[in-house]
Amino acid sequence: MAWGYVQTVEGVDLQAYDDVAAEIGDETPTGAIIHAAGLYEGKLRVMEVWESEEAYRRFRNERLEPALQKVMGADAFSNDWPPPGLEPMEVHSLLQAE
Repeated sequence: MAWGYVQTVEGVDLQAYDDVAAEIGDETPTGAIIHAAGLYEGKLRVMEVWESEEAYRRFRNERLEPALQKVMGADAFSNDWPPPGLEPMEVHSLLQAE
């Protein structure tokens, strides 16, 4: 069963998001299904669906953490689970366009 989350990130603007994304690179992470990001009420909001929570955690540890720390500093990454603002869920239904 797929796993996903919605996360509202405090204090991160679109430029910082773009900088972190550039650091991560264009290669789609193993297990990623959908990624969307934008502003909601002036705050960055990220929505993702993954093949599993384990696939996301692997990406988070191997690629996201180093990119966040390089762009935004050591305090930019939380080891808490779930991290602040992240609302995880098991995905019951997923419709993808072809």
